Amino acid sequence: MCGKVPNPNPKKKDCDEYPFAASKEGGKPSKGSARVIDRGDNRSAGARLGGFYKKARILNGDAYYVQIKR
Repeated sequence: MCGKVPNPNPKKKDCDEYPFAASKEGGKPSKGSARVIDRGDNRSAGARLGGFYKKARILNGDAYYVQIKR
């Protein structure tokens, strides 16, 4: 999904996508969004997501719900 998003500073920025690339729904440009964000923020979020999968014992194919706080 990130292939079409220009990254003006690849040393400091990463492309981030939603739905998460690690999810079944991730990586489909027609059904998601992508944006360039700070590299540290992106990698921190990825680590937290991995921690959630481990703590909640989410396995490949398991369903889970994402609640967005405003």
